[in-house]
Amino acid sequence: MRKENKIVTTILGVGSLILILTLVQWRYEKTNRTFTKEKANWLMNVSGQKYDVAFLGSSRVFNIVDPVLCDSLLHANTINLGIGGAAYAENYLVLHEFLKKNQIRALCLQADLWGVIPGDKAYSHPFSEEKYLYLIGDNKVDSIYKANSNPLKFYFRKYIPFFKYAEFNNIFSPDKMLLGINHDNPDNFNRSKGAALLSGRKEGVIFARWDSTRLQKSEISRNSVLSLCNIIELAKSRGIAVVLFCAPAYQPFMKELPLNATARDTIQNIADRYGVPYFDFQKSDISLDTNMFRDYTHLNKEGATGFTKALCDSINLINYGKNKEYSDLFTAYR
Repeated sequence: MRKENKIVTTILGVGSLILILTLVQWRYEKTNRTFTKEKANWLMNVSGQKYDVAFLGSSRVFNIVDPVLCDSLLHANTINLGIGGAAYAENYLVLHEFLKKNQIRALCLQADLWGVIPGDKAYSHPFSEEKYLYLIGDNKVDSIYKANSNPLKFYFRKYIPFFKYAEFNNIFSPDKMLLGINHDNPDNFNRSKGAALLSGRKEGVIFARWDSTRLQKSEISRNSVLSLCNIIELAKSRGIAVVLFCAPAYQPFMKELPLNATARDTIQNIADRYGVPYFDFQKSDISLDTNMFRDYTHLNKEGATGFTKALCDSINLINYGKNKEYSDLFTAYR
């Protein structure tokens, strides 16, 4: 009899713990969605919008393409979907989720060397799984998590209540998540339409000296190229016109990366395969002017303004060209 009581007590205890953790997780999920200081969360809260053009990529979009300026130059409604440090797998997830609530007429996707080499060679944290935990359970999101993070951890995150938030307790503190304390100001991204242009030069950057050793040892990644193709195919399946572009990087630095030529050929081949335009600004005048850069691969605010104008000029050329898919590109929502 005592043994049976212990079993019942254990079952009740475990059941109560699961219930408590499930309720705490529910509260965390609800709160997590409101923290719009993080660019990814801000994007997930945008809904019911119709955009003529969306710009997608890593920090080489987030900190470089100015959609407010694009609006005036293109006479269109645009948005910056770029997220710092995001490889194509994360870009794919963001686009997939964004299209659930919003419409896009054209997608301008940043395509460069860092996109087609292994994510862990290009970025310190190529897939930020902590940003999208509340989306786990969606079939597409689950498949992206399994392909780009530890599969065992994925199943723990999905099936063990609260595990995913306990794992990142340094980010999701109890006081913030349980009490719903939120000091975020979404107006910052609302005003800039998702961009964060940065002034000046990054501290410690010297344009006469750099270390490119890690990039020289890299190679083209099949998985990265596949993720790039997945983004193009997702957009095209929704009737979205796709444009590939490569933002300027400091030209003397890029010349020391032998793989860059192969990367550019790879991207051009992908553009040809899908029949999409590819604008490569790596040899533009901006690429030689150190005053336009924060570091070797990121433009500062002045450089971003100049590049945004050049990119819009290129988009306007195809917008009013003879290609039926791209002609009158920005008239659908007017």
